[in-house]
Amino acid sequence: MHTHSGDLTARVRSGHQIITVRWPDGTTEVHTLRPGDVYRIEAGVRHEEQFPDASVIELRGVGPLRTERP
Repeated sequence: MHTHSGDLTARVRSGHQIITVRWPDGTTEVHTLRPGDVYRIEAGVRHEEQFPDASVIELRGVGPLRTERP
């Protein structure tokens, strides 16, 4: 699990991505993204990504960006 210092928007270009989000209240959400899917990750939200096969992911955000692994 890690966090980012800024908001990020992820768009899957090919392959697929699994994002697991852990909210401050302890709940967990799992999102499976396929080509064309878009997901926004807000700054400070704990999450992890998995890439079960070769994937191309486009990330957009405003930097500088720090990644923190608590």
